[in-house]
Amino acid sequence: MKSKMKWAGLLILAMLTVPLFAAVGMAKESKTVKITFINSKGEIQSQLEDAAKRFGKENPGVNLEIVPCPVGQSPFERVSALYAAGSAPTLLMLDGGDLPNLKDKLANLSREKWVKDAAANTLDDCTINKKVIAFPFTVEGYGLIYNKVVLDKAFGGKFDPAAIKTIQGLENAFKKVEASGVAPLIISPMDWSLAAHFLCIAYREQSNRPAAVEQFLENLKKGKVDFG
Repeated sequence: MKSKMKWAGLLILAMLTVPLFAAVGMAKESKTVKITFINSKGEIQSQLEDAAKRFGKENPGVNLEIVPCPVGQSPFERVSALYAAGSAPTLLMLDGGDLPNLKDKLANLSREKWVKDAAANTLDDCTINKKVIAFPFTVEGYGLIYNKVVLDKAFGGKFDPAAIKTIQGLENAFKKVEASGVAPLIISPMDWSLAAHFLCIAYREQSNRPAAVEQFLENLKKGKVDFG
């Protein structure tokens, strides 16, 4: 992707330096190395736990524990609490915006092999003071949920979503739905959905250059953007 803003639901995987070194020390004292992983996506907790079990079977002597974030608590709050308690995780999944607050506690990953394979701009949010301190990835994506009954009626038969291959085709479908007397597009009114999953699309599409997007946001804050 050309821009860091192109990442949908950007998440960051980082390693805290203290628990990482502690895990290395444990390897010398016992046969089992414990790795703790903070999961900020409750929807995939069970899948990660299953993956951790498989990982353990394939890597005897390594115990991978998936630590969930409680409902209503941000990943940064969870990590901060664990760090204050002296039990910081080895790996953590969090939003890119939280990295600056943890930059002094994260390991330098600049020499990892995968760094050279990263697409342009994808490491921008992961790089602070010229050091790559996290690995970017996504577990979400944008999509359209459609009402089959409404579409079948609008198209006068069984609707085939695979038939829509272009933006023009999608626009034509919207027009058919509207002609049938139904609103063609409904946007979720929930604050978290509007702010985190919808409005950011309008922001990121201002340019494929991160600096230009940042400037747009600054102008927006100052009231210099004309939406007319």
